[in-house]
Amino acid sequence: MDIETEQGVYDMGPEDMAKYSLKYVELGAKVVGGCCGNTPERIAAIVKAVKNTEQAGV
Repeated sequence: MDIETEQGVYDMGPEDMAKYSLKYVELGAKVVGGCCGNTPERIAAIVKAVKNTEQAGV
């Protein structure tokens, strides 16, 4: 969160978001995604990274 503007800010691009989301899924997370400050590009990268995992669709 940017304290001055009170806006949600992600300091990483879609590829890094996807990498970390995949790691969380591999560790057992059932839901991954983003909220304020996220973009459709980040969500698309996350989906692409986790959709073929064994946990997808659980």
